[in-house]
Amino acid sequence: MPGKLPLLGHAAQFRARPFEFLASLPRHADLVRIQLGPRPVYVATHPGTARQILLDSRTFDKGGPVFEKARYYLRDGLATSTYETHRRQRRTMNPLFHHERLPLYVKVAGEVVAETTASWCDGQVVDVTDTMFAMTARTTALTLASAAVDEEVIAEISRLYADITEGVYTRIVAPFNWLTRLPTKATRRYLGACARMWEIADMVIDAYEKDPVDHGDMLSVLVATSNANGAPLPREELKDQVGILITGAVETLGTALAWTFQLLAEHPELEQRAHDEARAALGDRSATWDDVAQLPFTYRVVTESLRIRPPTWMLTRQTTRPTTLAGQPLPVGATVMFSPYMIHHRADLYADPERFDPDRWLPERSGALPQGAFVPFGGGGRVCIAERLSQVEATAMVATILARWQLLELPNAQVQPLLRAILRPSNLYMRLRRR
Repeated sequence: MPGKLPLLGHAAQFRARPFEFLASLPRHADLVRIQLGPRPVYVATHPGTARQILLDSRTFDKGGPVFEKARYYLRDGLATSTYETHRRQRRTMNPLFHHERLPLYVKVAGEVVAETTASWCDGQVVDVTDTMFAMTARTTALTLASAAVDEEVIAEISRLYADITEGVYTRIVAPFNWLTRLPTKATRRYLGACARMWEIADMVIDAYEKDPVDHGDMLSVLVATSNANGAPLPREELKDQVGILITGAVETLGTALAWTFQLLAEHPELEQRAHDEARAALGDRSATWDDVAQLPFTYRVVTESLRIRPPTWMLTRQTTRPTTLAGQPLPVGATVMFSPYMIHHRADLYADPERFDPDRWLPERSGALPQGAFVPFGGGGRVCIAERLSQVEATAMVATILARWQLLELPNAQVQPLLRAILRPSNLYMRLRRR
């Protein structure tokens, strides 16, 4: 990639204009080498190249700047562990997402939405991002550890995530590692938020180990799980997985919901279609797992939101052996990156890619997409373990809200994508209108 600066490489461009910078890369090649400070990074710009990375997780293992910096908080859980550890952990975690348990989680989400919206007032202005994070934090706490959390802890989890996501992103884009070790106020805030989240994880695990009753939630399953030797899972592994479960559910789902309502507000005719569908299917009740089959348009709305504003906008891997990617040889230890955001906005894959068009996901229109063109949850053996649950849960929550409420854009709203470890909307204030 041309335009490299001394010492900084492309880091300044990447941080100042990330979307424009990413959009410029496919013009050069299917694999483009950029420089982030002293580190060369190979960016896969073509869906086929990204798919090769995703399918060969032994060669392209978890690593690179995203996971190196996220691992301080996420430690060695399912989302950050390396190949062999991940295979073992995936087997441990699969029972949490057995198809018989998923409807129970969606039921909890529907109850949380109903309780939250019952306190809304017609004409009230809300911070939609904070509101959605509060709902997903409550849903996550109740599906993860219903017997050991209260409203105060749930609210604290939601607050801590702002500091954690900002801290992780600052570390990802820093051109030199020593910059992230300076004792700044932001660094102290990040380290303090991480420490408090680990304390919360310890607290809930203690409660479940003292009272090993199956409460029908995720931690009940994890605490009762044995390793290959028949022993309970070590405390540190339990903490790692609790951190991953909270992060994936609160951050990713909350952000996806916020973007969905922002995009619908910009397209009132689509919002009306989704409302009509939700009202016909649900009436005044909350959506359940079984209802989602009667909400095909709302499901497409969520899918299109994940395309145009994927919460996980960038991922990195590290090569474990010499290999070839897009015809180029890569050495052991090379950092490889791909961006779901960049791939989802390629005009050669999606007609008018900046347009919010849920009907592009009708089977007759989406069937021609190449594999690797839609990767909001990753892919291959390391695809997000909660992929199915997340899309159904988001559809159910969106429909439950839309059946009763309309979220309206404020005049002169200046909503912008806010790059952190997750792609969040900034300044997303909306007015509630009771249907």
